[in-house]
Order: sequence, then C-alpha cells, then structure tokens
Amino acid sequence: MVYLKQIKLINPEEVSGPVEDLKYPYRAAAVRYMDKLVFTKPVTFLVGENGIGKSTLLEAVMYKYEMRDEEAQGMLNDGDESHKVLANVLPDQIRLVEVRKPDDHFFFRAESFFDHAREIDARSMRDILKYGRDYSLGRYGGRRLLEQSHGESFLNTFLNYGERNMLYILDEPESALSPQRLLSLLVRIKELVDQGCQLIISTHSPILMAYPGADIYNIDEDGARLTPFEETEHYQLTKYFLTHTEQMLRELGID
Repeated sequence: MVYLKQIKLINPEEVSGPVEDLKYPYRAAAVRYMDKLVFTKPVTFLVGENGIGKSTLLEAVMYKYEMRDEEAQGMLNDGDESHKVLANVLPDQIRLVEVRKPDDHFFFRAESFFDHAREIDARSMRDILKYGRDYSLGRYGGRRLLEQSHGESFLNTFLNYGERNMLYILDEPESALSPQRLLSLLVRIKELVDQGCQLIISTHSPILMAYPGADIYNIDEDGARLTPFEETEHYQLTKYFLTHTEQMLRELGID
C-alpha cells in the first residue's frame, strides 16, 4: 500500500542557483532533489553519505503528519528533539502528495530514541499512578524500554508498534541492531507490508536494502536515482571487504 506519493517543494526557487549560495537546509542534496522522490512501492530506502540531508527531509515529512494529528504527537516532540524541530524550516516549505491518508503514522530516529523511551516510560508511570494500570507500554512490547538493552528496546519497538494501514518513517533503524536482529527486522517489514503499511527508510545497512521489490534511491550531489541493490556502494563495498579482507586492510594501512 502506498499513502505518501511524493514530497514537493512549494517554492522551487529555493534550490536554484549555485549550491554554495543556498541556505540551510536547501543545500542538502536530499532536499534539492526531493522532486525526484516518487514513492510507488510499499518499501522505499533512501541511501547516501552522511550529511546528504536524509534525516532533515524525513524529519520534515513526519513533522507535517504530527502537526496534522496533534493529539498523537510522537518522537519529534520528546526531549531535546523538540528543539531540533524548531531549527528545521523545511516543514513549512514542503507539500505532501498523498494517494490516501494512512490510519496512523510512526516516526523512528535512532539518535532520538533514548529521549523517546524515557518519555514513554514516564508516561507509563503516570498512567499507573492515575489509573492504576499502564496504557503506554503495550505498543512497545509491555516492557519498560529503559530496562532493556539499546538493541532490545529498538527491536521490541519495531516488533510491537504497529497496526494495519500505517505509514512508517524510519531513520537508520539498524544502528543498535546486530546482524541477526536485522534479519528479524526484515521479517517484520514483510509483516507490515502484508498489513497494508508503507515504509520509507533511511539506512546504511545492505541487509535491510536487500528487501525484495523495494525501491532504493541513492542520493548524492548529482541527484536522486533509483539504483539496483547490487549497484549500491553499500553492497559493493561490503562485498569487496568481506571477499578481500586482507587486501583491503593492507590498502588502509591496517596490517
């Protein structure tokens, strides 16, 4: 199922002219080439080097959804993340082109998850004190997030948070997961797709990018291009390293 079809810049002139003359966040490639990001598959990966603007773009998209549903605001409004949102002017400059509205949405950003977990655990304690039972942790597996390891809390969130017909925006979900747990996340992605969900995922993980039938947008200073899995730098570099480990270590001066 596809809900979000495209992200469009309201004023394209913001990204015209020499890159060095553009203001933040328009100089980031993921923002300059957002007009080329057309979502036609249930799963889309955004890949590219650090600093290319993937997180800035995904944050702006989810900000639009959370402002539309103010009673169900999520990770963007927890802890220090709320201050980062204020610095991102992009939400006011983009328009979301939807095929249909999802029943719900979920935004995940690896670097912000600790603040989010702390807020969810605190909300659970408030529920218990006020109502005598927890109403918050069920969507996260029923266990306090801060009592789990970083990777466990990540995976339990992915495995339990969700229902049918949702839009998921995931920013580097692989960061705390072992290779085995990444395989579990692949299975979960398939379950969510089967439940009518759409997932847009920023990642550096070749394991996740291997999801069958997904679109992979490789974003760099020259544009945003649909790229076959085996042609991504992530796949090629990882494969080369694993098959030529000693040679590559020598080339790096680590022998």
